[in-house]
Amino acid sequence: MPDVRLIESRSHILAVEGDRVTGTIGVIAQPGRVGLVFPLALDRPTSEVPGRLISAALDRLRRAGAAFAQLVAPLEQAEVAEPFIDSGFTVLTDALMLQLSLPPETSAANRDCLDAIACDPENDRTPLLELIRRVNVGSLDCPELDALRSCEDLLDAHAGHAQDGRARWWRFEHQGKDVGLLLACVAEDAAAWEILFFGVVPEQRGQGYGRKMLEQFQSIAAREITAIRAGLDSRNAFASRVYEDAGYAESGRLRVWIHPLRPSE
Repeated sequence: MPDVRLIESRSHILAVEGDRVTGTIGVIAQPGRVGLVFPLALDRPTSEVPGRLISAALDRLRRAGAAFAQLVAPLEQAEVAEPFIDSGFTVLTDALMLQLSLPPETSAANRDCLDAIACDPENDRTPLLELIRRVNVGSLDCPELDALRSCEDLLDAHAGHAQDGRARWWRFEHQGKDVGLLLACVAEDAAAWEILFFGVVPEQRGQGYGRKMLEQFQSIAAREITAIRAGLDSRNAFASRVYEDAGYAESGRLRVWIHPLRPSE
């Protein structure tokens, strides 16, 4: 039986047995100390190949400084995670994928409008970090990750999705007081805007501000685009209700698994 050799490329690790590739795994380190791994592609490998590929992917992400590795797959394809679970991955949550179609005449109600203040990921970094920290208090969106990443990591991750002028970021105020934050970006296919982060500071919750923020954001978005996409933790019933009231419809569900990473000793 031929030995298994691992060959690394920029975004993949390949398992080679003899002169044949018997398995591959995709692995990418993203900004914000997020490591992405992708389902295995296997072609009659020996039994050790899946575990060795996953272990090599985790080692690469550790060297890159990632705080955790993340695997995502459609709920109906959850079986692809079986070898990852054998290697220490656990289910984080099921994510709801939402979409809203915007008619051209979309507009926010004039009554009780909030002040929407455009933000820049680099120039406004300090106030953005403080707002993210406040919004994250008591957040129901994947709170388990708070132990693995900082607010700086979270901001860097969102900024990584909004490069090359794709950021559509606003903070909201009412009568000079902070209300919340909504960070979005132009989707890679340019067919929609995608909400990356959305929340209200704790002292302003329960007053309907989340819905008002969404309405004003949608009014702004309708000047450029006809659809908005969003994703959220399925356990977050409060945010789910706000999106539902605003007209968002579920477009799919994804299961998310994670593996915390520590630097190699």
